[in-house]
Amino acid sequence: MSKKPMIHKLTNIVLVATGILCFTAFPSIGQAESNSISVNGARDLYESLEQKFTQQYDLDLEAYDSQYQQFLQQATEQGERLDELFEKDWAYLNDLFQEDYENLKATHGETDELETYSDKIDPNYLNSPMSEYDHEVDEDYLRSAHQSFAHAIDPNYLNSLMMDYDHAVDPDYLNSVMMDYDHTVDADYLNSTMQELDHGTDKDYLNSIMYKYDRGDLSQQQAEQKLTELFALSQKDLLETRNNTVETLNQLHEASITEYLDIRKNTVETIEEQRKETVEEILSFREEHFGGRIKVHSFDIIFETTNNGSDNTTHNDPVEAKNSAPINIDGSVFFGGNMQTFAQVPMFIQGPTSAPVRALFVTFGAVLDLFSGEQMV
Repeated sequence: MSKKPMIHKLTNIVLVATGILCFTAFPSIGQAESNSISVNGARDLYESLEQKFTQQYDLDLEAYDSQYQQFLQQATEQGERLDELFEKDWAYLNDLFQEDYENLKATHGETDELETYSDKIDPNYLNSPMSEYDHEVDEDYLRSAHQSFAHAIDPNYLNSLMMDYDHAVDPDYLNSVMMDYDHTVDADYLNSTMQELDHGTDKDYLNSIMYKYDRGDLSQQQAEQKLTELFALSQKDLLETRNNTVETLNQLHEASITEYLDIRKNTVETIEEQRKETVEEILSFREEHFGGRIKVHSFDIIFETTNNGSDNTTHNDPVEAKNSAPINIDGSVFFGGNMQTFAQVPMFIQGPTSAPVRALFVTFGAVLDLFSGEQMV
């Protein structure tokens, strides 16, 4: 994983999932016909029904594919954003600890304790705290939290969340929800409901209702009764297939979102916990052997969910400039032989050391007063 030399403070992540839970409103096709079917109008009625269900299938296919593609795009964009922020935070910690190491080296010289400290902050040192954090945020590291999240939203990864969703809405995937729907309304698919209706109303199809009626094997009354039963059963099956498809895909969509949000939340929590352990182990060792601690920015990724299930969070972009994070100095100030304690300790900020000058001047005997007329201190 590339390690960019930048320092970042992670606050809130903008992960807007607008539209993820917006279900498509599908128009109703209608109820199964129960009126008597005339032999003279049977073929026209079949063609009208076939056209209606075929058009509706095309609309459903387009709508559910669009819904899936939108979900995939949003999840992919959010995954890329998390990848960026994980990498920046790792780089921030790496730079922070390396700079602190150089400061301690200049102050204390090369010691065994400092060498141990160097190993702990070395991401290439086996089982060091920084290597553990590096592995957890590395998308290419086997079974890392980040890799598990990346696999879940990858439609090309076997049995992933997104692959299962992709297959369900793909009419070309064997036994998918959309394939079963497609086959039911396809008059060219062997033994489909639409094909049975087509054959039953086609006088040129051997042993069809209209064929037998045309040959005189069935009376008009018998033929119309059989046609009425055939249309009623066919429409019932077509409507049930379509309604079951809609219900199944809506449930799949909702379940996929829920699972995705859980995976994302668990990924962030796992990485955040590893970061806490890494920072605490390093800072505890530093405090024990060198005294004091350096200031480490917090790692806060907050997800707030609105009533419709979409994310509504704000995000303050991380600080981009290198060395922008202040580093506390473990120094003491003496005046008149006595050590002074200040509320604000000296700090390194972008190179120079910043000291609390007001507290220093007061210690030296300076008096602070406000001249409101001249607006001067």
